[in-house]
Amino acid sequence: DQPAPPPRMHDPDRVALGIAQRKWLFGEFEQSTAAWRILAGPFVFGSTWKPGLPDAARLPLIKTKLIAANGLGPGREQWDGYPAERYLIMRKMRDHKLHNFVVLSGDSHVSLAQILRMDPLNPVSRAVTVECANGSVTAQNLDDRMKWPPRTQSIQHEQELLRFFPEMKYVDLDSHGYNIVDVTPECVQVEWWNVETVLRRSEKEWRGAVLQIPSGTPALLPVS
Repeated sequence: DQPAPPPRMHDPDRVALGIAQRKWLFGEFEQSTAAWRILAGPFVFGSTWKPGLPDAARLPLIKTKLIAANGLGPGREQWDGYPAERYLIMRKMRDHKLHNFVVLSGDSHVSLAQILRMDPLNPVSRAVTVECANGSVTAQNLDDRMKWPPRTQSIQHEQELLRFFPEMKYVDLDSHGYNIVDVTPECVQVEWWNVETVLRRSEKEWRGAVLQIPSGTPALLPVS
């Protein structure tokens, strides 16, 4: 017998979590009475693809593998590639009696913060939660892959991403570093800390951005 073909991208059978793990996750959501529910994962949860993507935004998304390698569709290995299961998770967040969800993601080699809507292609669709993705520690970022100096040519691509994706509130395509996440009943604060070099012990580090998510509202507010 021939093996069954892999499920199409929008097929409900195409899942990242699997039924058992998703059932466990939903059970934890339902039982939670905490001030916040934080979902951590190894790849970007929100959408980084939509039709009409301009070339200046397409290039960094291809190079960081956030969309398809040909640049003509979503990346199958991000959550964009599992839209049916992502919708179920988003619906569970939307319907939770206490709300207050935050998604933390990594392994994308991009520092990113964005608002997540029920329909990622509809800018007036209901905002459900926010996502904060940490940059890489040592893996190659856009400047490394393109062989240009950090914080030079990448900036124009960041500006185009922010223009084309209004849900994105912060993006840094070059910097290496780490995040600090502070959680209080009133808000979640996420700090992006960048380091000068990954080739030796860095003597210089600085905050690239600080954003707060206030309780009761899926928003990303800059902190000076």
